[in-house]
Amino acid sequence: MNRTKLLIDTDMGADVDDSLAVYAATKYPEVELVGITTVSGNVWERGRLVKKLLSLLGVDAPVYCGSPDTLEKPRNKEAHTMFFEEDLLEERYAPDEGGVEFIIECAKKYKKDLTVLAIGPLTNVALAIQKAPEAMAQVGRIVLMGGTFFSATPEWNIFCDPLAAEVVFGSGI
Repeated sequence: MNRTKLLIDTDMGADVDDSLAVYAATKYPEVELVGITTVSGNVWERGRLVKKLLSLLGVDAPVYCGSPDTLEKPRNKEAHTMFFEEDLLEERYAPDEGGVEFIIECAKKYKKDLTVLAIGPLTNVALAIQKAPEAMAQVGRIVLMGGTFFSATPEWNIFCDPLAAEVVFGSGI
């Protein structure tokens, strides 16, 4: 079976939607979770939360911290996620650094077989496109959680970094 290589880019920690998406990705036999990157604000704590969830699911996948900031301005890197618990400080939940570089590495390795699932602000994906446009152009697809059809207000993930959304939407991927 040719399994879809899936890289998830998430801002897990503010609500349960990202946790459910990661859980679902680990339950489909046709999906190979190649790794997870975190984005927006306290990416280190978000990474710890992701690693704890993967541990509870019995899944071994690399977790990397990406950009805490938007393309235009810094974000609060100290704020706790909603689901912060003291056990997240345990060493076993420490994520690696270099989320943007990990996305680029996966793009080069898996090319058209890679699906990037961006379920947070698009900062990491935009930075990867800016740093390695040729590699990112080879990605099979980017699927994202962003946009709204029932309101004139921007969807949260797009609102958090509209410049990154512009880079991603303008990339042609």
